[in-house]
Amino acid sequence: MKAVVWDSVKGLLLVTGDAKKRIGKKQAAAERYNASTLKKLDDLQKKKAKCEAERFTNMDQFMAGNLDKEVYQKRRGTLLRGNGA
Repeated sequence: MKAVVWDSVKGLLLVTGDAKKRIGKKQAAAERYNASTLKKLDDLQKKKAKCEAERFTNMDQFMAGNLDKEVYQKRRGTLLRGNGA
């Protein structure tokens, strides 16, 4: 009887150990994914800030008379599409 109980306990410990390993792997994968997503978000926020600054610079140059309307509109269209200056 003791052998049967002991075998059951060992089996449960093995199953628990395997489950812990699987959970650990999934957690590590989730952490890598989160880090990657945060990096992408940071990059997008920087790109947005740069684009907004360029958009305001473009408008300031147009309002100051340093850009003609055609050049202003072309740059504005490029910036609105998010392709940079």
